[in-house]
Amino acid sequence: MGKKCQKWMNGGLIVICLLIVYAFSSKTDVAKTISVEDAIKTGTIQVTMTANGGFSENSIALKIINKSADDLKLIVKAGSVFYSTDPGEQELVLPIDHLILVKSRAQVHEQLSAYCTESSDKVPAQNGKLTMKQSSNKKLLDLTTYFNKTKLSSVTYQDAIWSVTNQHPISNIVVNTKEDRELRTFIAGLTGLKDVWYSSPQERVISPDRQIIQETVTISGDLSFNTKVGAIVHQEIHNKETGLLFKSDKRNTIKTGNVDYSFTIKVRGWDKGEYEIRVLEGSTLIANYSFSI
Repeated sequence: MGKKCQKWMNGGLIVICLLIVYAFSSKTDVAKTISVEDAIKTGTIQVTMTANGGFSENSIALKIINKSADDLKLIVKAGSVFYSTDPGEQELVLPIDHLILVKSRAQVHEQLSAYCTESSDKVPAQNGKLTMKQSSNKKLLDLTTYFNKTKLSSVTYQDAIWSVTNQHPISNIVVNTKEDRELRTFIAGLTGLKDVWYSSPQERVISPDRQIIQETVTISGDLSFNTKVGAIVHQEIHNKETGLLFKSDKRNTIKTGNVDYSFTIKVRGWDKGEYEIRVLEGSTLIANYSFSI
């Protein structure tokens, strides 16, 4: 009985010691959570913010020095806007919260993906100094709140932001998922912009003078119409100002009265303006779909 008791006591002491060690380790491993803004105000950290010469992914470089004795979990809040000293350069907004861990008395370098809010201004110069503060644009903050709570691809961020800040067409947000479609619906409600049946993805380059040049490369979407069974139909593309651009030689016999299909057309190099897809049976118009470039 004595030996069993001794074994239990020894085992119990080991468990207690392990619990004490675990508690001590857990306490020392917990980082203090604080926003970057508050940490700057209190002098807890020293931060240098510079531009990387871009306007979306990895566009900002941070150098952070933790001046405190605590490990820190820093939060750069969604809706934080980064400003250049040059008023002709874009302001960049952070679309989702960004967490940065910094050990006590340590220094880290971090990249942020902040996105342009002013499509007509120049991209910030590489290594240009930046300052940061929370946006005062309520619609933009509503959008970043939406980004934070919804699983979206980052490829939607720039076009969504420009729809809110610069009234760019919602169609520039390409619909690949249900979430993309719901984002477009949300932005239409937020801005009053019209959502449309098609997507108009943009190709973008930065010019030598740091302006963003963009071009619509395709128009794509789902078409749906109804016609009598056995109808022979074809498609035409019209510029609403100048008239017929293209008439398909292909004729399709409709075997069912309801037709749904995916449509894609390359429009690189086309003039900006209003266009229309027409579905006809002979000379009889069955359905038409407008789009803009």
